[in-house]
Amino acid sequence: MVKKILYYSIIVCINLMPFIPLSNKGIIGLIFIVISAIKSDLAGTMRTTIVLIFLQTFSYLMDFSVDYEHEISTMIMGSLIYIAIAYIVGSYAEKIRNLVKELQQKIALQDSLINTIPTPLYFKDLQFNYVGFNPAFLELIENKEQGIVGKNVSELFDSSVAEICNQMDVDLIREQKKQVREISMTTSNGRIVSIINSKALILDNEGKPNGIVGVILDITEQKESQILKSNLAQLIQEEKLKTEFFSNISHELRTPLNVIYSAEQIIEMSMDNISDISNQKKIRKNTLSIKQNCLRLLRLVNNLIDITKIDSKAFDLRMQNLDIVYVVEEITLSVAEFISNKGVRLVFDTDVEEKVMAFDEEKMERIILNLLSNAIKYTPDGGTISVNIFDKVDSIIIEIKDSGVGIPDDKLDEVFNRFYQISPVHTRNQEGSGIGLNLVKSLVEMHHGEISVNSVLGSGTTFIINLPCVIQEDDIIQNQIVIDQQSRIEKIQLEFSDIYKISNRS
Repeated sequence: MVKKILYYSIIVCINLMPFIPLSNKGIIGLIFIVISAIKSDLAGTMRTTIVLIFLQTFSYLMDFSVDYEHEISTMIMGSLIYIAIAYIVGSYAEKIRNLVKELQQKIALQDSLINTIPTPLYFKDLQFNYVGFNPAFLELIENKEQGIVGKNVSELFDSSVAEICNQMDVDLIREQKKQVREISMTTSNGRIVSIINSKALILDNEGKPNGIVGVILDITEQKESQILKSNLAQLIQEEKLKTEFFSNISHELRTPLNVIYSAEQIIEMSMDNISDISNQKKIRKNTLSIKQNCLRLLRLVNNLIDITKIDSKAFDLRMQNLDIVYVVEEITLSVAEFISNKGVRLVFDTDVEEKVMAFDEEKMERIILNLLSNAIKYTPDGGTISVNIFDKVDSIIIEIKDSGVGIPDDKLDEVFNRFYQISPVHTRNQEGSGIGLNLVKSLVEMHHGEISVNSVLGSGTTFIINLPCVIQEDDIIQNQIVIDQQSRIEKIQLEFSDIYKISNRS
């Protein structure tokens, strides 16, 4: 507003000054019309023109030396010329302003698009110097804006990258077609990135090149992903080969072991036919040693076969609706003599007399025997092992607790890892393969349950099994079957083979 008042004040002052000739005022008026057309719109230009006509007419009438009758036509003609020029100049100026505004909007939109594109973008002149870029380009090369404009690629990148980029620029100008290269480069902070650099010519209206535009695609993550996929595929293949190897070697080992074990049983059956008592004792001692070690190897082989079956998803459960309390109690009581012979007290307790649910009886027997075997290994003479069952309505909790040596806190998370053993091989007091607990965990999880461990070093360890109580609708509730005593003894001997020397009664 202040500018407008000042502007019109200048117009009024100039046109009312009596010492300025009327012809000069006319020229000055034209200048004001042009200025108004440039600075204002068409309406503003016309307002300025009307003011000028009024002021110059007033100045003309106040000049008594002028012949009014003679000059009136000149005055009218001048006013019409003012109006015509104001309209023409104002109209064109407004069109030019609209074109400039539209061009500015397009440039602003273009700049906004370039700046918001997440892909690095840059522009070069035909001398291969950088003249423009977007923030993504700055972020990629980790440089500041003032350090790029006017520079060439050799001043920003190491020689190996610069050589490739320069050759791309030369090929682009020579071949007149887009250039694409994959480049590995090191940023200023030492980060190695993989990029795809694409370049094309910027052409003018006549189709002649007047610049270069480049786009950089950072493919570092994709390359790393490809490497990871390749490594993963290799690991899967290696794991498959390892699984096949364990499966094959386990079956190959079990065949001769069964032959040896069968031969030992035949010898044991014919032992009473040996008349020489001295020879009979020697033979019995050696056959018992053979039997003991056959069972140990068979247990290891069976565990290896089972974990390979689990890995290959070929391990099936035979789910039946049975009384879990009865089964666990039977398994526990069947090992009472073995545990008593070790000088350890066995306690079984339950807060529910019966709980029917679906589970695999054979696998459950294996789980409990394995955990009891583990408890016996690390419980000294005079210690206690307790098996407790707690009914949680929707689930059943089975706890196997010992008063043994315990497990260090930093080892608790690793006890279920395959082939893991708490003590180093050369210092541990008990032998084992590190497969048992991993197999137990897999069997529990196949029942959709969970197993955890609590331990206090020097005070004992508790393994806690949480199994969901599910009933198979298509399966009737089975009557409890008392497993053959001899079969049970053989299973116990197998699971406890690395703990006990087999007695003469076996």
